[in-house]
Amino acid sequence: MAEVLAPYSHEHFQSLPTVKDAHDSFILLDGQNHVEWFKDFFVKYGMERRFGLAMMHRHFDLAPGERLVEYLGTSTPWSGSSVGMNEPQPSMWAFDEDGLLRPTEYHYSAIIVDGFDQKELEFLAKLKPELDMRGLANLFGVARYPGDNFRGSCEFTQGRANINLQPKDVRECCLFHQIMLNGS
Repeated sequence: MAEVLAPYSHEHFQSLPTVKDAHDSFILLDGQNHVEWFKDFFVKYGMERRFGLAMMHRHFDLAPGERLVEYLGTSTPWSGSSVGMNEPQPSMWAFDEDGLLRPTEYHYSAIIVDGFDQKELEFLAKLKPELDMRGLANLFGVARYPGDNFRGSCEFTQGRANINLQPKDVRECCLFHQIMLNGS
């Protein structure tokens, strides 16, 4: 099997569209109808509890050496690790111009999640041509499945922080889906 994964790239992160531009593309490309098709695709390969389909975007620019890391619902730029702490783990990936999947967002946890297994790598290799065929490779990527208790989140940016609120705490008029999980 050909290589599917590549390491984090600052340039790749910076190439992601803004949230507004990604949402505009989602509407233009009739994204919701594609999401419905991809739900079945994830289930077909048994990936509905491993990954979610994600609308790829960035909230703000990062400096070289920074990565966007989420902890307890807030994502901020991190420029390194601290003694006694685990490394942040990838939680969201987007395909680059060479068709390789690169991490774009991370989360911090004391629990280390193993990398991808062979079944997941095979699925990701099948996902890319499906996105290409529909003209969606620059719109969608994947997010690590957050667990059965996840009820969604509403992201907003405040300075150089991305804050995730529970949907019940946000007015409906302000919502659009950024991560399309197969159970939602």
